[in-house]
Amino acid sequence: MSVVKTVRIAHEIGHLLMHEAMFTEANRAVRDAEKEAHVFAANLLMPERRVEALLPHHASLQQILEAKRYFRVSAFAMAYRAHTLGRLTDWEYRSVCSELGARGYRTGEPKGISMETSQVFAFIARSNLAKGISTTTIAEETGLSANELHDLSFGNLIAVTGGNESAKDSAGSTARPQLTLHVNTRMNG
Repeated sequence: MSVVKTVRIAHEIGHLLMHEAMFTEANRAVRDAEKEAHVFAANLLMPERRVEALLPHHASLQQILEAKRYFRVSAFAMAYRAHTLGRLTDWEYRSVCSELGARGYRTGEPKGISMETSQVFAFIARSNLAKGISTTTIAEETGLSANELHDLSFGNLIAVTGGNESAKDSAGSTARPQLTLHVNTRMNG
């Protein structure tokens, strides 16, 4: 699983645990909820005591990068966590972020963590395919759309949806349905 995906999942778990009810003050509540979800993800992925044990006060860029690899998070997330826990001063944090940006960490994670894949979902997808069970059948049985199944299975269940089956071509005869293959592009980042 990519670094970004891990942080995003932890962030979304924070929303699921803390923000079950609908927001009444939309903008303010969303901003507060986003901040709370970020804090939750940071605490889940980079526990305070472990960060404090690994990073000294005034941590160097090299120490931030080593901690990033240890916690399997992005360099910017690690730098931010170090700052919020007092391991970096405001000036040191800005300097580390500037250097990370100069090294290309804003657009990606050089020497990033290789993407993990779900062996469980892959096994289920292969088993269903061997038994002739389609994603559409699974969608009907679970009440989820084929697209939702595709996303929830990290791309292991391919979602193919049909178009308008009664579409007519220019000659007035029934045209073949247009099919759309939904590819999970979020897994590539």
